[in-house]
Amino acid sequence: MVKGITYNNSHPITKHQANMAASLSHRLEVAREMHDTQLLELLEQERQQLTSAATSKQAVPEFIAGLKNLWQGLIEAIACSSELQVWQTWSSSGIGWWHAYDPMTGQSVCTDSELELRLWIEQNYRGS
Repeated sequence: MVKGITYNNSHPITKHQANMAASLSHRLEVAREMHDTQLLELLEQERQQLTSAATSKQAVPEFIAGLKNLWQGLIEAIACSSELQVWQTWSSSGIGWWHAYDPMTGQSVCTDSELELRLWIEQNYRGS
């Protein structure tokens, strides 16, 4: 097989590509043995074309996998949008503020006390 080209043999097209690569590898060997530089140049061009074709075909599944990951993240974000959201911010003077928001009820709280935040969650959050 030609160096730098790998194929997944689960599809007939990939088997065909593997056969082409094996044939090319053999032809390169023969051309080297015969010291046929012109043929070697042409076969090297063919190898580069096969390599670039394999690379572009590999990029498509990677792109699709990326889209699937993006879609999954979107679904998770939508699913999590009904959960209680809690976060902390800091003022310019360095004071920490706790925030909580319940998207199901629309209620929210902002306090500088973690204890006060916990009490609000216990009293208001529907999940408790």
